[in-house]
Amino acid sequence: MIKEIYFDLPEGEGGRFKTMAHGGEIFQVAERLGVSPREILDFSVNINPFFPLSLLKKRIRENLDLISSYPDLEQKRGRGNLANILGLPEDNILLGNGASELIFLILRIIKPKKVLIPIPTFSEYEKGAQAVGAKLTFLPLKEEKGFALEMRGLFPLLKDVDTLFLCNPNNPTGHLLAEKEIQELIKVTRKRGIWLILDEAFIDFVPEGERPYLLKEAVEVGGHLLLIRSLTKSLAIPGLRVGYAIAPKGFVERLESIRPPWYLNIFSQVVLDYLEEYFPLFQKGLERLSQEKVFFKRKLEEFPLLKVFPSWTNFFLCRVKGISSSDLKGRFLAYKILIRDCRDFRGLGEGFIRIAVRKKEDNLRLIRSMRKIFEEEGLWRD
Repeated sequence: MIKEIYFDLPEGEGGRFKTMAHGGEIFQVAERLGVSPREILDFSVNINPFFPLSLLKKRIRENLDLISSYPDLEQKRGRGNLANILGLPEDNILLGNGASELIFLILRIIKPKKVLIPIPTFSEYEKGAQAVGAKLTFLPLKEEKGFALEMRGLFPLLKDVDTLFLCNPNNPTGHLLAEKEIQELIKVTRKRGIWLILDEAFIDFVPEGERPYLLKEAVEVGGHLLLIRSLTKSLAIPGLRVGYAIAPKGFVERLESIRPPWYLNIFSQVVLDYLEEYFPLFQKGLERLSQEKVFFKRKLEEFPLLKVFPSWTNFFLCRVKGISSSDLKGRFLAYKILIRDCRDFRGLGEGFIRIAVRKKEDNLRLIRSMRKIFEEEGLWRD
């Protein structure tokens, strides 16, 4: 099991605090600090800052009266909208209450005996595999290689497993496997009858020309590739929890047979009902995000004791020296800024943090606060 992680709150703010195995602890932190959650500037969650939520909020306000109705059991309209965007039959799409629910559902169907997970990566793969009694094998990724997954190290381990989890781009490292590498892996796993569960929660942030396209392989009957994706990150709606899986029709039907009814709430349904309005807005904001990401990385790299890893996503994994990641997290809270301490990621340890890309004024506020913290620690001089 993943160990419990603690960090210290700023001096005089209530002592030690138990952190969760995810980002986004604004409610817990705000309560301990005695402030409103809206006062916390959250860099710990990887949410798109350049998606304009105004239209989405307008649609929800227009449909507030639907809270007295049950959501659509079949989600026919939402699945159809998503199918049109993806260019797939809707029978190949399963909606879910976030990507996490789909991970657990898929594992209940597959019932794996031995699961391989390259680390560090998203913790829910491990939890889901443990929930079905699977034996776990971990492949540690090397920091000196930028936490890149190397096929020559992966293939020998496949002889002894029946399921492989991959996150692409990977969370928390931001590394992306190219389509050529994944296609090679698909051939090997299919030949050996190994399930390849590919989490593409951050794939929408990868530029079109660099993005692996695996939809055709995922819907092939008899294939062993399953894709999991999320609208949470791209549309900035973590509070609504909307994910989807792409799989052969028969596998989707098996998943539907074991899931509880009303898996999406009525406002998640409203998002899906108008989904085709939102994707052009998301695409329009990607260029601004890309520009801000370049600027933010350059500012972070000004700190000589902060190593910033390359990323294909809307966040950066960083290694800090001279101060522990837990202390740094606590010190940032004095400025009402929340970052992700990565000690609870299996395969990482003390000294790793993850920082999301936000809008320029927010990013500059973090940079100014980091400079003050580092100055106080003797780690920075102008």
